[in-house]
Amino acid sequence: MKTAILLSLATILAGSASATPRLNEIMNNPPSTDNGFEFVEILSTTGGAEALTNVWFVVIEGDGTAPGAGVVDIAIDLSSLSTGANGLLLLRDGTTGLLPAAAAQTTVANLLGAGTLENGTQTFLLVTGFTGSTGTDYDTDDNGTLDSTPWTAVLDAVGTIEDDANPNTGYGASLGFTDLSEVTSTFEHEALVYDASVPRWVAANISGTSPGPYTIDVGQSFPFDVKFDGYALTPGNGNGLVAVPAAAQESWSLYE
Repeated sequence: MKTAILLSLATILAGSASATPRLNEIMNNPPSTDNGFEFVEILSTTGGAEALTNVWFVVIEGDGTAPGAGVVDIAIDLSSLSTGANGLLLLRDGTTGLLPAAAAQTTVANLLGAGTLENGTQTFLLVTGFTGSTGTDYDTDDNGTLDSTPWTAVLDAVGTIEDDANPNTGYGASLGFTDLSEVTSTFEHEALVYDASVPRWVAANISGTSPGPYTIDVGQSFPFDVKFDGYALTPGNGNGLVAVPAAAQESWSLYE
């Protein structure tokens, strides 16, 4: 009996040790005004409450124009927070209610400065042990590789790279994660959604009016996927993608 109890305890501990939070949904460019409607959703892989001790949300500039790629734009210490009972933390830049409203179990924290998420090239990260500082350039030669990494580990990262005449750098791929490049200059990444069914990140233009709902324009998503036809962002509610019948997929394939 003691052996069985010890084995069960070891299994529980092993499962908790491997659990890490990840980025789940990001709205960096809401329709009309950005201020008060930007958000970053973080999901615990435990599916429940998880203390975010020593975890930081960091944004690194990727635009080659001044101040230059590699500069830390945002660094927020999440150590005092935990994900909610449903595993979700929603970082906000205002208190106006978004639609759909965040689930009651979600932890909501107004820690983003109003309108601080840029619309251009940038890399979003969750790291542990951040010792850097905002305004510091960690890629002084703008070669796409950070000269130093002021953290102990990267838990998750996703970069969004705009299509314009300037040099642009994403750091997600070089850190072992993901960068998403815009297909054309008219298709701007306004929101990022993690599709756990694949898994992968999807970037898209969005439509709607604040405070929501905000809907993905499936014709301007990257990569293109019919699953996102009519999909509304779900701040504080997880990403519940719906399977699409094969017939609908075939009809949409004409637009790829």
